Amino acid sequence: MAKLTNRSRKLAQKSRKLGVLVFFGIWAVLLSIHQVAGNSLWSISEVHARKYLLEAGLNDGEVLNDKVHRFGLSNTGPLLKKNTKSEKSSKKSKKHYKSKKEKCKSVKSTKRSKVKNENGYKSKKSDKSTKSKSKKAEKSIKVKSKKSKGKGGNFCNEQPSKNPTKAPSNAPTKTPTDDPSINLSLMPTGQPTLTNNPTTNPSLIPTGQPTICTGLTPSSRKNAILTIVTELTDSETFEDEASPQSLALDWILNIDGAQLCPDDNNAIKQRYILAVVYYSTNGDNWNLCSQNSECPDGNSYLSSEDVCTWYRITCENGLVQVIELDDDNLGIDGSIPSEIFRLASLEDLSFDGPANLIGTIPNSIGEARSLTVLDLDKNNLTGVIPTSIGRVSTLQRLDIDINSFTGVIPSELGELSLMTDLLIGENNYDVQPLPESFSQLDQLNFLAIQNANINGEIPFSYSKLSSMIGFDCSANRIGGSIDVVINWLSVQILNMNNNTFTGPISADIGDLEFLTDLRLQDNTFTGEIPQTFKNLASLEVLNLSDNQFSGAFPDLSMLSSLKELQIQNNNFTGQIPASACALYGDLDVFNIDCNICDCCIEQGLKCESPDPS
Repeated sequence: MAKLTNRSRKLAQKSRKLGVLVFFGIWAVLLSIHQVAGNSLWSISEVHARKYLLEAGLNDGEVLNDKVHRFGLSNTGPLLKKNTKSEKSSKKSKKHYKSKKEKCKSVKSTKRSKVKNENGYKSKKSDKSTKSKSKKAEKSIKVKSKKSKGKGGNFCNEQPSKNPTKAPSNAPTKTPTDDPSINLSLMPTGQPTLTNNPTTNPSLIPTGQPTICTGLTPSSRKNAILTIVTELTDSETFEDEASPQSLALDWILNIDGAQLCPDDNNAIKQRYILAVVYYSTNGDNWNLCSQNSECPDGNSYLSSEDVCTWYRITCENGLVQVIELDDDNLGIDGSIPSEIFRLASLEDLSFDGPANLIGTIPNSIGEARSLTVLDLDKNNLTGVIPTSIGRVSTLQRLDIDINSFTGVIPSELGELSLMTDLLIGENNYDVQPLPESFSQLDQLNFLAIQNANINGEIPFSYSKLSSMIGFDCSANRIGGSIDVVINWLSVQILNMNNNTFTGPISADIGDLEFLTDLRLQDNTFTGEIPQTFKNLASLEVLNLSDNQFSGAFPDLSMLSSLKELQIQNNNFTGQIPASACALYGDLDVFNIDCNICDCCIEQGLKCESPDPS
């Protein structure tokens, strides 16, 4: 029986130790939560810890140190809070602990007395009183144990329960370990369980903005694209929601099926600029290839496909190089947006009419870096030709004739050293002479400046334009000699009619072996026609009508390529050679005065054919 008593005593001590260790385990977790508060109150915590250990019967201070370091309490921080509520809670806890301890001592004392009496030992008091007190103590303990069930009520129970409850108990197992320990694991203790029902109901309100491009919300995408397009368009322009630029931006952001991301800077710029072109030229009113319409050549404008597949757009390596909106049936109108000249790789831009483009050529043309061809003829463009065009050093062909441009032709055009075709006629320029600066265009092939209020004479410096193939200065007020142009040995077309040129024609004109079209009508030339005209073997059109030529007309029967001959209304004398009548059957146009064509009368030929002009 004594062994049983000793065993029970040891078991109770271990139970108390285990309870204390569980207590300190919880205490350690609480300390870890408050570790941000620092270590300033650690010493206070250590004092309280040692006090609790001593009260629990753990006299060895090393146990505390061991458990403290095991749980990492040395790095946690204060557990105790300096407030009234915490102090009251601490005092209440200590009082409750002492009360339980005294009750446990009472129960043990009673049981110890009972065991001694059973073994023949005599109590100082009578057995009867001892038994009575023992029964009362046990009864008291049982009643209180029932009341405190689920709240640590089995604190003093010496025997472990054979049928443990679902709720955890501080009571020891039947076979306790010699040295219980607590190890905190970072790994989960078991497999997670999956439930069929979610723990919370889904919300109808999204938790955040959806993303279109990686890492970007619609708002951030909009801001990024706006940053890109403001490199092309002044931000103030977007204040007008009806502007082509605002419409293009809205299309890019909200309508375009491609939904490009701003990381592709060039693609955004190209797509935006072409959308601006569409809205600037009233694309919704085009006769073909407008948005969502049928298109005979490529995809319609504002298609979700790559811009390189859109109507009359040509690309290389994904970069727009050619825009040709020059179909007669397109029905284009509106204006040219400044953004179009900011297409970095644009080489060829054609709005060749007949069309109804209005407005001016934007000053931004000076920003074009790759432009070689600009074709804007047969429109209703107004204003002056911007001087900034002189900065487009790559420009080779400029065709802006048949518009309503005004002002002075900018001398900066003479700085375009690569220019080959300069067609700027049929506009309402101020009266002015031919720009002297044009003589610097040593690669110039064609110069068309007809019906442009040009006066004066052809500058002598033009004689060095040795690459000239075609020159049209018709319907102006240019006078003087035409000897300058006779120096252009490669010339094929000379349209100099309807001016005030004077004097005889130099015999050197016979050296122009490539000349096919010579129109000198409606001037005031004098003198005889040089016999060297018969050397112009390539000549197809010869119009010398309405001048003051005199003398005999030369024999031109060897000009086998001739299709049009008009020499009426001059002062020729004598008769044309009979060989001239032999050409009649091969000519499309034949106009000659009957008084110098006896062979015409003899052969019953008409002396005059309708002039197609």
